Amino acid sequence: MLGANLRSVLFKGFPEPLNRHIDDWHRHIVLEQIDGGSGQKILDVGCGYGRLSEAILEVYPEAEITGLDVSRHFVELFRTRTGRPAVQGRLEDWPELPGRFHLLICVTVLMYVPDECLDLAVGNLVGSLHPGGRMILIESHGSGLPFLTACGLLRRRPMRGTRDLDTGGRYFLPGRIESLIAGAGARIVSRQRMSATSLAILPLALAAKLLPRRLSGRLLRSVGWLDSLLDSWRLPSLHVAYIIEKSPSGEPTPGRPGPCSGGRHRAG
Repeated sequence: MLGANLRSVLFKGFPEPLNRHIDDWHRHIVLEQIDGGSGQKILDVGCGYGRLSEAILEVYPEAEITGLDVSRHFVELFRTRTGRPAVQGRLEDWPELPGRFHLLICVTVLMYVPDECLDLAVGNLVGSLHPGGRMILIESHGSGLPFLTACGLLRRRPMRGTRDLDTGGRYFLPGRIESLIAGAGARIVSRQRMSATSLAILPLALAAKLLPRRLSGRLLRSVGWLDSLLDSWRLPSLHVAYIIEKSPSGEPTPGRPGPCSGGRHRAG
């Protein structure tokens, strides 16, 4: 049973300090987009046990947050840990939710959606936003995969029932996310990368495992500083964060027809 720990929602094969480093990067991006917390309706998509909502509530305890996750276990953990409501559901089969939202947080969720359902899933996400609302989308990017596998020299570490890495999901090729967002009638206003972390991911994993926590913490903080310094260079990255804005008119562009969607969006 998955619990309230980072290995249940991030990289199962990484030592805790390295997963904490990646979690800190996610938290920083999310908190940058919170505008005071008060009066904003926030949906935490793929909420897990609530790690990102907890980060928001630490700073903005009155924030109005709802969780959404495919796992009943995580939905219950989220409710217990955050004291906020949560709904069980899938992006391609959108559940009943309380109105539209000003901000969506969607971190490493699309990577688990079947390819034929991606247009519908992204359309549902954009459709659940208020006109002019924003979505924080963080997904695994194919440009960083060679650094995780030492350019293919290391075998992937599959979960049972999947051929992919121990995250269990896909790595998106360049341009795929951009195409999905444009097809849903939204636009990407900015991107952020963790390029330094990605370029050195295997040495960092070894260092985080072998070094004392204090030393590995210093090393990872230095790498985090390099991530911010190199962000504008568009270097390869394991994760890319997209800040997405819905059109102020609120008019979506229909997604491309497919076996899952039939070209229709269910949300909004």
